[in-house]
Amino acid sequence: MAAGGAISAVKTVLDTKNTWAYSIARPPGHHATSQQAMGFCLFNNIAVAAAYLLEVRGLERILIFDFDVHFGNGTSQIFYPDPRVLYISIHQDPHTIFPGTGFIDELGQGPGKGYNINIPMAPGSGNRDYIWILKDILGKIVSEFQPQILLADVGFDAHAQDPLSRCQVDEDFYSWIGEYLMDLQGSLALFLEGGYHLNALAQSNLCLINAMEKGLFSPSEYKSRAEIEKKYMESGGVSQATKNTREMLENKLSAYFKI
Repeated sequence: MAAGGAISAVKTVLDTKNTWAYSIARPPGHHATSQQAMGFCLFNNIAVAAAYLLEVRGLERILIFDFDVHFGNGTSQIFYPDPRVLYISIHQDPHTIFPGTGFIDELGQGPGKGYNINIPMAPGSGNRDYIWILKDILGKIVSEFQPQILLADVGFDAHAQDPLSRCQVDEDFYSWIGEYLMDLQGSLALFLEGGYHLNALAQSNLCLINAMEKGLFSPSEYKSRAEIEKKYMESGGVSQATKNTREMLENKLSAYFKI
């Protein structure tokens, strides 16, 4: 059902006037490989959707952006040699969390080398770190790759209240990323992944959706992308670990993307 919902989401974006669609279905999918289920995931929902777009609809450039706190090892494995799918994942440092992979030097294989981009974040990374590094590099990569559609794996387990991680983002980040992705692409399908603190999951989901519609659903709760950036970007305080990750990414990706 979750895999079918993923296909329905991309069909909605391609075949209707809707600019975005969100498959809020469980089980999640991004740990499932082409050979096995793992990490709460049975089928890789976003990979099923991407394969449909490639093989049935004939798309040639798909961007998958994964902001679950865990690296989507299954999605990475499935598209590792495929230059038609650019997979970008921001996740907690894999030295410190399941599944133990997702390092910067895992770049892809053969013709797909350079199309697997990992952004590992140190435990304790919060809104400021996440917003700073994504705002700095994501737009540049998207501008070069020119995807025909953006697929987002939406994880809420980087939230400070989540029991399975040690990152420290909150609803401000999820508001920011929702509006940022809409501004970045405008053609967006989203797929629910992790999030294991029920209140944080619910509130963050609402903030994400509200921000994608620029406060349409709840104007009093809406914080604009610009407002959030001003709050976190003008006061400095980005960790040295995040700056080091940015530098390593630039070095590793220099042959593929200018960031």
